[in-house]
Amino acid sequence: MAELGLVLVPLLLLGVLIVEAAHWQIVQQLAYVALLDAARAGATQHVQPDVMARAFAHAILPRFIHAGGDARVARDRAWRRIQQTSGLPAWRIEVLPSESPSVLRTRLTYLHEPLTPLTRTLLRRFARPTDDCADRALAQGLLAIRLELHIEMHSPPIRWQTAPRSRDDRVVYGMTNCGDR
Repeated sequence: MAELGLVLVPLLLLGVLIVEAAHWQIVQQLAYVALLDAARAGATQHVQPDVMARAFAHAILPRFIHAGGDARVARDRAWRRIQQTSGLPAWRIEVLPSESPSVLRTRLTYLHEPLTPLTRTLLRRFARPTDDCADRALAQGLLAIRLELHIEMHSPPIRWQTAPRSRDDRVVYGMTNCGDR
């Protein structure tokens, strides 16, 4: 019985971590596709933040589809939960300065909530006390997925705002920390 316990616990932990890693990889791919859709919308609509935010929110819906439920409701509930528990926005797209006005350069920070409380607890143990978004997310048991994308512009860029107005701004100009105002 003791030998079974010594072998079974590490195997169970390894199995949970493998499932979490696969889930994280799927979420990362879905986030990249959603960022691509948001960047395409921005490239054709003068980098308008509202258009990009709507395109991202729509393209990420497959992440929240489950049997018998409304994906939009599940998405909104998950994003609200992340923001309420961590004090950080669930996602933010930064429109970064580009060397060429014909290239739209974007960076996504997407906070991923692990499947199990065990994984969240492990993530909290790796957090460092800094003001960096990724470390702040780890302290809350979340993983910060950061993706960058460069895409050709198909409309002239217009600077819609110079800085984020609040934590709820999802598409901002310039490099920001995910919790910056």
